[in-house]
Amino acid sequence: MNHGNRGSFETTRVDIDYVDGIERFDDSMAVRLTITPSGIVVNEMMPGSRSVTIEADSIIEARVVDTSSTKEGGRQRASWKWWLLVGPLALLVPGKRLPETKQHDYMLTVRYRTRGQVRNAVFHREDRLGLSLVDGLARIINAMVKQRADGPKPDECF
Repeated sequence: MNHGNRGSFETTRVDIDYVDGIERFDDSMAVRLTITPSGIVVNEMMPGSRSVTIEADSIIEARVVDTSSTKEGGRQRASWKWWLLVGPLALLVPGKRLPETKQHDYMLTVRYRTRGQVRNAVFHREDRLGLSLVDGLARIINAMVKQRADGPKPDECF
């Protein structure tokens, strides 16, 4: 954000996966989010794609949820050396334990108002750097909401 000039920040663009919450989008798909002071533009990544704008005035908040899971490492079978030494009894020899693996999944939820309803647009990233990216997007969106809330009210204008 540009702290020297109150009320402005640079446009942010990021590719992310859409999950749910926007009426015009039916299925999960890859989208490009463009965050500007006037709102969030969500574009499908395919040719001839659709586009939806969530106006800044309608955005309530953005939240991040870490839905990552850890997959327990199994056991590796006994090596061929054990098979040569003890034959079928090698099945009783415990193999080496494999390390746990983390399956990354970070959700970004943008709450907004449309036609008198509060909706949640949900996006996610499934890579190792996804948390920092999604967290940064949430901070930008929440700063935009706060900036709008702190701005001049209609009755304060001359």
